[in-house]
Amino acid sequence: MFLPAAIITVLDHFRPVFTETTYQKVVELIVGALLARGRRTVAAALRAVGKSDEQNWSKYHHVLNRAK
Repeated sequence: MFLPAAIITVLDHFRPVFTETTYQKVVELIVGALLARGRRTVAAALRAVGKSDEQNWSKYHHVLNRAK
């Protein structure tokens, strides 16, 4: 996924607090939220980054629920 250098610089500050797999999901969700039209739901974010065919969206929801 191509991202401008400014966004990568900001996101890289948070990289150490995530596993690599979780970090990739966080990046996809953030980019998807920026690109999504209408409501900023997980489903809309994933569709915006081309993950419509993803079989298990619950792992993306889990990323957002870990802080609880």
